[in-house]
Amino acid sequence: ERLRRGAALFRRKMLLDIKSEQVTKISISNATSLVEAAVEEAPARTWKLLSPTAGTLDEVALTDVLRRAGTLVAKDFLADEPGEVEKLRPAAPCLTMEITFGSEMAPGAQGPRSEQVATLTVGEKGDNGYTAVFTMDQGVRVPVAFILDEATFRDLTRKILK
Repeated sequence: ERLRRGAALFRRKMLLDIKSEQVTKISISNATSLVEAAVEEAPARTWKLLSPTAGTLDEVALTDVLRRAGTLVAKDFLADEPGEVEKLRPAAPCLTMEITFGSEMAPGAQGPRSEQVATLTVGEKGDNGYTAVFTMDQGVRVPVAFILDEATFRDLTRKILK
């Protein structure tokens, strides 16, 4: 059973696979900064900075971060049992990212898109990389703890958080 689960984890390296057009809100924070932005659909799809209230949003940087976060890949899995994941959750995260996105709809489908929230919590860097916990609401995925590589961490932080 354990070997089978390990093999399944190895195949599940892609944690999140969404297009930036699906994202409706994003929140990125570290110990000193918080950036929140949401999409305004009318008259055209544009991003509005919610926090901080002063300043401008670098939409090019935001697009880069959404592209990187939207194809989130884990380096090494540490745990997928909820109890074990909670033990590995960083007490003082150095990065927290929450992405709200609408699910893909079939062509011609009617009604509002269901929204989902993906959360990434990253702890301090260890020998192999950053310990991270990924969760999604609505039970779409179980929480997982994994190692996030340094290049991905840099790409998720450097362009928006100053």
